[in-house]
Amino acid sequence: MHGLSSHTLPAPHLRVELGGDAWKDVLKGVGGVIVDMSMEAILPELEQNALEGSRGGLGILEGDSGEGYKKAVSDERVHGIKPFIVMPMYENRLVPRTDGENKRQRLEKVKVDYDALVDCGNPINCGLFSDPDIFDYPQLEVNPSKPIKPVSAGDGSQLKFDVIMYDPASGTYKNFRAAIFALSRAGTPVFMVACKDVDDILYTDSEEGRFSQQVLIGKVVPQLLKSLGIKPAILRVNEAHTIIAMAETVNDPYFSDTAYVFTNHTPITAGLQIYYGKGDWFFRMNLPGGLKDIFVDEDNNLNFSRAAMILAHIVNGVSYRHKNTLMNMFPGFKDKIKGVLNGTGEFWKSDMLKEAERPDERLDSEQLMNIHEKDKERFISLVEQKTGIKLDPSKPVVCAIRRIDYYKQQLPMLKPIINALCQDKGVDTIVNIGGSDIRVEGLGIQVVVGGIIVNEHNNDLQSWIAEFIEWMHDPALKGRFVFVSGNDVDLMKAAACGTDAWIEMPRRNSDTGHQEEACGTSGMRAAINGNIPIMSSGMWGDEFVRPYDALTGEGNGFILKEIKPLELYYALSAISNLYYGHKENGAKAWGDFRVKVYEDAKILYIKNMIKRYVLEVFLPAKRAQRAEKAIRNTAGLSNALTEAGFIVKAELTLEDSVPIKNIRAQVWTDINGKGVWHALDMNCKAVKSEQGKTVYGFSLILPLMHAGEFFYKVRFIINDNGKIIYIPEGFGNDVKITVTTPVPGLRVQPGFPRFVPSSARAVIQDALTRAA
Repeated sequence: MHGLSSHTLPAPHLRVELGGDAWKDVLKGVGGVIVDMSMEAILPELEQNALEGSRGGLGILEGDSGEGYKKAVSDERVHGIKPFIVMPMYENRLVPRTDGENKRQRLEKVKVDYDALVDCGNPINCGLFSDPDIFDYPQLEVNPSKPIKPVSAGDGSQLKFDVIMYDPASGTYKNFRAAIFALSRAGTPVFMVACKDVDDILYTDSEEGRFSQQVLIGKVVPQLLKSLGIKPAILRVNEAHTIIAMAETVNDPYFSDTAYVFTNHTPITAGLQIYYGKGDWFFRMNLPGGLKDIFVDEDNNLNFSRAAMILAHIVNGVSYRHKNTLMNMFPGFKDKIKGVLNGTGEFWKSDMLKEAERPDERLDSEQLMNIHEKDKERFISLVEQKTGIKLDPSKPVVCAIRRIDYYKQQLPMLKPIINALCQDKGVDTIVNIGGSDIRVEGLGIQVVVGGIIVNEHNNDLQSWIAEFIEWMHDPALKGRFVFVSGNDVDLMKAAACGTDAWIEMPRRNSDTGHQEEACGTSGMRAAINGNIPIMSSGMWGDEFVRPYDALTGEGNGFILKEIKPLELYYALSAISNLYYGHKENGAKAWGDFRVKVYEDAKILYIKNMIKRYVLEVFLPAKRAQRAEKAIRNTAGLSNALTEAGFIVKAELTLEDSVPIKNIRAQVWTDINGKGVWHALDMNCKAVKSEQGKTVYGFSLILPLMHAGEFFYKVRFIINDNGKIIYIPEGFGNDVKITVTTPVPGLRVQPGFPRFVPSSARAVIQDALTRAA
């Protein structure tokens, strides 16, 4: 088909075939509790308040992860291996309102009625969660109309923590008190940190307010885990917002067996959490001074993403393409960067579909279609309630309900072709593409766009909303195009179940060529219901979609080879032909297509994503952490001047229990202190073995060709079966050699090479600074 790529997926790595005792054995390798932190998570248990702690994809994914952890980890009931989620509890939520007269979307701050949500009569004792053989918490399920429970301390009072923080309002340091609550997200306990003086609303517009939120949760979480009696084997931070918790625990003996994972969810600058020119804010975090070089870059930016990259044992992107993007953006960290495709919760699957499913039976196309028609009617009814516009259930419906933001491209992709999409099937229509008029056929499609504007003060994006509203009143589009202002859980689920196809069309960065959408999950929610995904290349479809072939009937979706409106038109033309072929002639291809999507999309279930995290991220992080702990001596650096040059000798001692296949070293050299560093790779050999430990070392002569200053630094790289699992800090200080005539001098120069961050984990190029 014109304009569509020829991928042949889903990729085999998405399938995790392990189950039963084999999967339990894998979980044992994690070594203990998994703690997953995020500033946001969607909580369907809160019903109309479910989005109080979510703005978009990260919040949805984190909420879905509660379901995934329950099914992939807790339900296996492996001694000591269980998950917890930690997030803030916000006083207010944003509710979008459409100003029809001015054609704008306003975001109104509405106070969450926690009196109706918090079950003060059924507190949960904090000691309950440390038992390694308790995996279910029915106490959190009591009185589901009030799903949030206070967490009580040993004396029965509510568990609270005091944090001394800088108060931007007064310009002084003051005490802030945070209370702890809990709820069950699909069976996984979620601890909510509440401080009304700080956690006013998710991602407050105030930079200092956002910073205070991040400091608060970073300071509270270590205290919370100690009070709960939880020593995490894995501490995972989602985006760099919560990195302070990692910095607080990295040198705390209580967390000596904790491996750190940093998941980046977006490659765009807005998601990297950099406080530009605010290096002095480091001191407001009250962290050990030795961490300053990790957080503050050479441009005096307080760079949370940089710190997260350095402190984490493993960093991961949320798709394989995103992994490659991160490796290109931050090449110095590439040895620790992985890629794990996002997933989606079965919460978003049609309730009728779940009722019809049987473990050992496959639904046929007729069953799937009958269920879908009912879901479609419900979705159309909900759209009518929200907009007053009733769509035609006999015509195909295509959805693009996502945040309104530049890179998601709803208006630029739809505007040139919207008339052709909505025109009656087969009627000639003129579209203008790049200044040229093109005659195409109408497709007879109904289009639903919805979402929350990313910034209500952005007049350009408000103009998008104004144009969407105008389309609803255009005689050519009236009743065929609908803009639903805002979003909520009910709409999200109804759309995923009731649409016929879903479009995701984010752009690539014009300078780098990187896809600005790291993965995307809205189309996944549609796909698990058998609804057809259409998307830009570079997203989750690159690992899932087998492009539909009209000749063979094979395929499970469409990927736009080029992110252009006409390419989207061609994909939707195929949808239109299949749909009307079924409606008008009873052709089976449409139903068969939907069954393929539905069956293939089971691989996208969130429980499978969690299994991939365990295998591809958590276990490597634990191996790295264990290797790090096993390093007992990195003080073997020695130096000597000879006639031939300067001899560098170094040794590293490891316990024999560490599963190391290869160790090599790098000697970083800089001539005349110009900041131009070169790395020389050295193979290390076992030089001696004693008392269950092996000493590895090397010797190198650096030729000194002339008088001047020479700097060098040493680091070891530990390799496990071809995978680099640990890059410890180069031991010793930067060594400065001053070569004179006739007597050479030597002195130690503190600090790391200037483009290489000081790190408790690695000596690597400061790619974050370069990317910025």
